[in-house]
Amino acid sequence: MRARQRAQVCAHLHNPLTYATCLCQVPLALSTLLHSTGSSLMPQKKNPDSLELLRGKSGRTFGQMAGFLMTLKGVPSTYNKDLQEDKEPLFDAAHTVDASLQIAAGVLATLQVRPERMRQALSYDMLATDLAEYLVRKQVRRRSVARTGARRSA
Repeated sequence: MRARQRAQVCAHLHNPLTYATCLCQVPLALSTLLHSTGSSLMPQKKNPDSLELLRGKSGRTFGQMAGFLMTLKGVPSTYNKDLQEDKEPLFDAAHTVDASLQIAAGVLATLQVRPERMRQALSYDMLATDLAEYLVRKQVRRRSVARTGARRSA
């Protein structure tokens, strides 16, 4: 896998991991992770550490790619000693991506989504903005849009 592809893998992992982290947070608890740790202050709280660490690894891989490209940018068309500095970030990025994929596979395999909690968390006021945008596109007057949105979300 090339350095650019490794960075793309991390970029594609980052957003779903962010959403999964939000779903695991205490106020919603729309999903649970089997691999989570308790807080020293609140032992009953489950921290999605693996997800948070994986998000951090994506930043690390992007940083390694940027450093690698800066090393290559300064090299003329022939081999120079500064190319000795490209191995460490390249191998570290490869190791980081391989380990991240293994951890992500384990996290996703043990992620338990709770659809009943998701249904309970839904409410009409969540969709008020969507309704307002739809009515405005249909050229309904703004005053009527505000009244309709207020009635629906009440």
